[in-house]
Amino acid sequence: MTNPPDNYPGDAEVKAVYEANVTAFVVPRRFQLAHIVILLAKDAEKAAEEDARKKLDEISKKLKQPGADFGAVARSSSEDKATAERDGEMGWVAESDLRPEIRTQLAGLSKAGVTEAVRLDDGWHILKLPDTEASRTRSLAEVRDVLVERIRAERAEANRRAYLAELLKQNPAVVNEIALSRVLEPRAGTSPVR
Repeated sequence: MTNPPDNYPGDAEVKAVYEANVTAFVVPRRFQLAHIVILLAKDAEKAAEEDARKKLDEISKKLKQPGADFGAVARSSSEDKATAERDGEMGWVAESDLRPEIRTQLAGLSKAGVTEAVRLDDGWHILKLPDTEASRTRSLAEVRDVLVERIRAERAEANRRAYLAELLKQNPAVVNEIALSRVLEPRAGTSPVR
């Protein structure tokens, strides 16, 4: 039997594996984001660029008004229809998944703050930062079940390998050299090199 006993691994072993691999359980800082997008090709003509700038100026004016509602402005102005329908909400994004241009704009931005327009390949983006979640390490309690499953799988694999090694030791593989030589001999009329 290659599966480990039901009580394997014990708490001490799970804790030791957790502590040895604690860096694997770090969750990076995350940002809850919303955005307004003005689509514009990277190599857009001057007239299209000017039109986009005018739209951005109008959006900026709306957002700077007292009591401005970012979601309402996103619904009415954003050219990313999928997020515009959700008030520009993009959801939670890990810091490591953000483009450097965006990360730079978010650095030091306060909760509910709005960035200046950022030019990306697909156009201009104005971002709102509704919330930030600090980087943290998941606790042993959060990852215990996954660790136990992985430790059990590794032990089962080690047991299988040990079992096969013992079988081969007790019953070494035998090669029928005569049959093998017949398979490897070139047949009449065939070339040994293809």
